[in-house]
Amino acid sequence: MVVVEQAGDPSVMEAEPVATPFGIDASPTSTDILEVVDEQRMVGDVVNVIKGNAQILAKQLLHSSSLALFVAKHCEYIFLVVNPKQKELRRSSSVHEEVLKNQCVETSRELEKQTKRLSKLQQAEEASDKAKEELAKAKESAKRALAIANELDGDRRRWPWKGISFGQSWMGFEQKALRHKK
Repeated sequence: MVVVEQAGDPSVMEAEPVATPFGIDASPTSTDILEVVDEQRMVGDVVNVIKGNAQILAKQLLHSSSLALFVAKHCEYIFLVVNPKQKELRRSSSVHEEVLKNQCVETSRELEKQTKRLSKLQQAEEASDKAKEELAKAKESAKRALAIANELDGDRRRWPWKGISFGQSWMGFEQKALRHKK
């Protein structure tokens, strides 16, 4: 507890220590506030990079799905042409079936790759959401720090003895007492 004598009032008051995010009776410096702002900018940059990567992956997924649609239409065409002319195209149908199987295998591999990319995209979106939450928390703490700094600055102007340590106030009291004895 800090003992402070009010000017003009002989009674003694007990002042409570003020807790801030920067410690007890500590006020934020401009460096502390700039660090919070820099952290907010870095989080924003990370969110933008994640969004860009997510857009690229979405475009690649769209391309692979259109490729799978093309292969499916090609397969449908082959079956429609091969079935009516089965006797004539029996030799070529085995070749077409092999090509079709190969294309289907390739398409399934491509779809697996796209599924993995989609899962990475979902993870990136989750990371983006977490980064947004962290950014919101950082903004909120910066607002609180600025409000506390403004409040402490206002307190110092109204009550200049706030922030004086016990030793300083006691020395001032002794000096005042010695002046009154003379």
